[in-house]
Amino acid sequence: MKKKTWIKAMIFFTMVAILCSFPLFGQGSGEAADAAAGKGSGEIIEYGLKGGKPYTGTTLTVMLNNAAKNNAIEARLGEFEELTGIKVEADMTPFGSLLEKIYFRHFNSD
Repeated sequence: MKKKTWIKAMIFFTMVAILCSFPLFGQGSGEAADAAAGKGSGEIIEYGLKGGKPYTGTTLTVMLNNAAKNNAIEARLGEFEELTGIKVEADMTPFGSLLEKIYFRHFNSD
C-alpha cells in the first residue's frame, strides 16, 4: 500500500473515531427527541441538531475495532438514529484485520 494512501486512511478513521467519542446523545431528556421530530419551536436543538430530522433515510457504515469504548458507541446507535433519523451500521472488526479491511474497502469500492 502506498504510504500516502495509508496515511490518508488512518487520518480518516482517526477522525471518525474522535467524532464518535463525543457525547452526542441526551441523558433522559425527551425535549431533544421532540425537537428532532419537528415538535417545538423549530430552533437548533441539543448538540446543534436541526429539528425535523432532515437526514432521515441516510445510512452510514462505520468500521470500528472490537474495543469496550466502541461497544459502548454501538450500544447507543439506536438513540442517535432516534434523534437524527440517520441509521448507522457498525462494522465491528478485530483490530488485527482492521487495516486489511480498510484497504480492501477503499480499493474495491464502487
